Amino acid sequence: MAPPGQIRSMLRALLENRFQLRSHLEKRQLPIYELSVDRKGPKVQRVNDSETKADVRVGAGLIQLTKATAATFASQLSYALGRPVIDETTLSGELNFVLQWTPEPGEDGGLTTAGLPPEASDQPASTLDGPSIFTAIPEQLGLRLKSGRSPVEVIVIDDVQMPTAS
Repeated sequence: MAPPGQIRSMLRALLENRFQLRSHLEKRQLPIYELSVDRKGPKVQRVNDSETKADVRVGAGLIQLTKATAATFASQLSYALGRPVIDETTLSGELNFVLQWTPEPGEDGGLTTAGLPPEASDQPASTLDGPSIFTAIPEQLGLRLKSGRSPVEVIVIDDVQMPTAS
Protein backbone atom coordinates (compact mmCIF):
# COMPACT_ATOMS: atom_id res chain seq x y z
CA MET A 1 0.00 0.00 0.00
CA ALA A 2 1.18 3.51 -0.81
CA PRO A 3 2.11 5.91 2.01
CA PRO A 4 -0.56 8.51 2.97
CA GLY A 5 1.35 11.41 1.33
CA GLN A 6 1.50 9.56 -1.98
CA ILE A 7 -2.20 8.64 -1.79
CA ARG A 8 -3.13 12.32 -1.23
CA SER A 9 -0.99 13.33 -4.20
CA MET A 10 -2.60 10.67 -6.42
CA LEU A 11 -6.11 11.70 -5.32
CA ARG A 12 -5.37 15.36 -6.01
CA ALA A 13 -4.09 14.50 -9.52
CA LEU A 14 -7.23 12.44 -10.18
CA LEU A 15 -9.52 15.31 -9.11
CA GLU A 16 -7.53 17.81 -11.16
CA ASN A 17 -7.76 15.62 -14.29
CA ARG A 18 -11.35 14.38 -14.00
CA PHE A 19 -13.02 17.54 -12.67
CA GLN A 20 -10.54 20.20 -13.86
CA LEU A 21 -10.19 21.10 -10.19
CA ARG A 22 -8.10 24.15 -9.49
CA SER A 23 -7.35 24.96 -5.88
CA HIS A 24 -4.78 26.54 -3.65
CA LEU A 25 -3.81 26.54 0.03
CA GLU A 26 -4.13 29.63 2.15
CA LYS A 27 -4.10 30.50 5.83
CA ARG A 28 -7.23 31.96 7.42
CA GLN A 29 -8.02 33.09 10.94
CA LEU A 30 -10.51 30.48 12.16
CA PRO A 31 -12.01 29.40 15.48
CA ILE A 32 -9.91 26.70 17.14
CA TYR A 33 -9.55 24.99 20.49
CA GLU A 34 -6.24 24.82 22.33
CA LEU A 35 -5.72 21.59 24.29
CA SER A 36 -3.57 22.13 27.38
CA VAL A 37 -2.87 20.52 30.74
CA ASP A 38 -5.32 21.49 33.49
CA ARG A 39 -3.87 23.24 36.55
CA LYS A 40 -4.38 20.03 38.61
CA GLY A 41 -2.13 18.11 36.22
CA PRO A 42 -2.69 15.40 33.61
CA LYS A 43 -4.50 12.15 34.41
CA VAL A 44 -3.54 10.30 31.23
CA GLN A 45 -1.72 6.99 31.58
CA ARG A 46 1.78 6.71 30.10
CA VAL A 47 2.59 3.52 28.15
CA ASN A 48 5.93 2.13 29.27
CA ASP A 49 6.03 -1.28 27.62
CA SER A 50 6.75 -2.24 24.04
CA GLU A 51 4.19 -5.06 24.02
CA THR A 52 1.10 -2.83 24.11
CA LYS A 53 -0.41 -2.45 20.66
CA ALA A 54 -1.68 0.86 19.33
CA ASP A 55 -5.47 0.97 19.07
CA VAL A 56 -8.11 3.58 18.19
CA ARG A 57 -11.79 3.32 19.08
CA VAL A 58 -14.19 6.16 18.39
CA GLY A 59 -17.93 6.28 18.70
CA ALA A 60 -20.70 8.63 19.66
CA GLY A 61 -19.39 10.12 22.90
CA LEU A 62 -16.23 8.01 23.08
CA ILE A 63 -12.59 8.44 22.13
CA GLN A 64 -10.33 5.63 23.30
CA LEU A 65 -6.70 5.68 22.15
CA THR A 66 -4.08 3.18 23.23
CA LYS A 67 -0.41 4.01 22.73
CA ALA A 68 -1.07 7.38 21.10
CA THR A 69 0.43 10.86 21.24
CA ALA A 70 -1.28 13.97 22.56
CA ALA A 71 -1.28 15.29 18.97
CA THR A 72 -3.24 12.22 17.85
CA PHE A 73 -5.76 12.80 20.64
CA ALA A 74 -6.09 16.46 19.59
CA SER A 75 -6.73 15.30 16.02
CA GLN A 76 -9.53 12.98 17.18
CA LEU A 77 -11.05 15.84 19.18
CA SER A 78 -10.99 17.94 15.99
CA TYR A 79 -13.22 15.36 14.27
CA ALA A 80 -15.59 15.17 17.22
CA LEU A 81 -15.92 18.95 17.63
CA GLY A 82 -15.79 19.99 13.98
CA ARG A 83 -13.08 22.55 14.74
CA PRO A 84 -9.27 22.32 14.71
CA VAL A 85 -7.77 21.38 18.09
CA ILE A 86 -4.16 22.46 18.62
CA ASP A 87 -2.04 20.37 21.01
CA GLU A 88 -0.46 22.70 23.57
CA THR A 89 -0.07 20.05 26.30
CA THR A 90 3.71 19.47 26.02
CA LEU A 91 2.94 15.81 26.88
CA SER A 92 5.41 13.54 25.13
CA GLY A 93 5.65 9.84 24.48
CA GLU A 94 2.97 7.21 24.09
CA LEU A 95 -0.15 7.62 26.22
CA ASN A 96 -3.56 6.02 26.76
CA PHE A 97 -6.62 8.26 26.45
CA VAL A 98 -10.17 7.27 27.40
CA LEU A 99 -12.77 10.01 27.09
CA GLN A 100 -16.52 9.46 27.45
CA TRP A 101 -19.14 12.20 27.21
CA THR A 102 -22.72 12.82 26.16
CA PRO A 103 -22.50 14.33 22.68
CA GLU A 104 -24.33 17.53 21.82
CA PRO A 105 -25.61 17.94 18.26
CA GLY A 106 -22.54 18.16 16.04
CA GLU A 107 -20.28 16.22 18.43
CA ASP A 108 -20.42 12.81 16.87
CA GLY A 109 -17.24 11.29 18.29
CA GLY A 110 -15.96 10.57 14.80
CA LEU A 111 -18.61 8.25 13.32
CA THR A 112 -19.85 10.44 10.50
CA THR A 113 -16.66 12.48 10.12
CA ALA A 114 -14.69 9.27 9.70
CA GLY A 115 -17.03 8.26 6.87
CA LEU A 116 -18.63 5.38 8.75
CA PRO A 117 -22.39 4.97 8.70
CA PRO A 118 -24.18 5.86 11.97
CA GLU A 119 -25.64 2.35 12.23
CA ALA A 120 -22.19 0.70 12.42
CA SER A 121 -22.79 -1.95 15.07
CA ASP A 122 -19.20 -2.45 16.22
CA GLN A 123 -18.91 1.16 17.43
CA PRO A 124 -19.20 1.83 21.16
CA ALA A 125 -22.38 3.64 22.21
CA SER A 126 -22.46 6.79 24.32
CA THR A 127 -24.14 7.10 27.68
CA LEU A 128 -27.18 9.37 27.87
CA ASP A 129 -26.46 10.82 31.29
CA GLY A 130 -22.79 11.65 31.02
CA PRO A 131 -20.99 15.00 31.12
CA SER A 132 -20.41 17.37 28.20
CA ILE A 133 -17.10 17.02 26.38
CA PHE A 134 -15.89 20.26 28.01
CA THR A 135 -16.57 18.84 31.49
CA ALA A 136 -15.29 15.34 30.70
CA ILE A 137 -11.85 16.41 29.42
CA PRO A 138 -10.68 18.01 32.71
CA GLU A 139 -12.43 15.45 34.94
CA GLN A 140 -11.27 12.32 33.10
CA LEU A 141 -7.95 13.39 31.54
CA GLY A 142 -6.70 16.40 33.51
CA LEU A 143 -6.65 18.44 30.30
CA ARG A 144 -8.70 21.42 29.15
CA LEU A 145 -9.96 23.06 25.98
CA LYS A 146 -9.75 26.79 25.49
CA SER A 147 -11.56 28.49 22.62
CA GLY A 148 -9.56 30.87 20.45
CA ARG A 149 -8.68 31.94 16.93
CA SER A 150 -5.58 31.02 14.98
CA PRO A 151 -4.28 30.89 11.41
CA VAL A 152 -5.35 27.55 9.92
CA GLU A 153 -4.32 26.22 6.51
CA VAL A 154 -7.38 25.60 4.31
CA ILE A 155 -7.92 24.39 0.76
CA VAL A 156 -9.66 26.99 -1.40
CA ILE A 157 -11.39 25.70 -4.54
CA ASP A 158 -10.87 28.14 -7.41
CA ASP A 159 -12.74 26.19 -10.09
CA VAL A 160 -14.32 22.80 -10.66
CA GLN A 161 -16.23 21.40 -13.65
CA MET A 162 -18.66 18.55 -14.22
CA PRO A 163 -16.80 15.61 -15.73
CA THR A 164 -17.33 14.88 -19.41
CA ALA A 165 -18.08 11.41 -20.74
CA SER A 166 -14.88 9.74 -21.87
